[in-house]
Amino acid sequence: DEYVADAIDGLSKQYIRKKKGGDQEVVASKGGEKFSDVFLTSSRGVSAGRVFCPKYRSLKASQKKLFWSRILAALSYSETMWDRKSRFREPGMRDVETGRQTYSEGLMQVSYADRLYYGCEKIDWRKDKSRAATSDAKTIFDARANLECGVRILGAQILKVGSITYNKSYWADLRSNRPGHKRFKKSWANQKKSGDIAFCF
Repeated sequence: DEYVADAIDGLSKQYIRKKKGGDQEVVASKGGEKFSDVFLTSSRGVSAGRVFCPKYRSLKASQKKLFWSRILAALSYSETMWDRKSRFREPGMRDVETGRQTYSEGLMQVSYADRLYYGCEKIDWRKDKSRAATSDAKTIFDARANLECGVRILGAQILKVGSITYNKSYWADLRSNRPGHKRFKKSWANQKKSGDIAFCF
């Protein structure tokens, strides 16, 4: 919860805007939408949140952050069973940052290319390339860095389409047309049972 809340707060000084063609870019100064507001106040953030949290619009900022932390927890469990050293080989994909086969890694199954695409600066191939593939020391396995990268990716997706479950989602388990989506829904149901997001319903 703390990592996700910190990640959203940390984006309050950055802005994101759409580029021609529908992609997004993060910028350090004004000229777009404040990245943290994509989650907390934007109409697209509300639209994305209400699918899983019907009362999302009326929630306090702290409650919205907790909700998103639970969404990411459900997604991470669905994708990796909370294994921070999980690795998945992406067939036929080449990582533009490493120049090698793409692997999705860590709690949020991100890749080194996301440093370029989403500004995940704490995930650093220059430091990791000399380390063993499953080394604890790899930056991509750092829980905070990996979750922060996931928050950035999710925010960019919300800005683009106002949804986290559309059929081209970054994460396969969020795609409503994929078998893994049932696994995510089951994981989300378990998060709801915790009771600490009762304010959503």
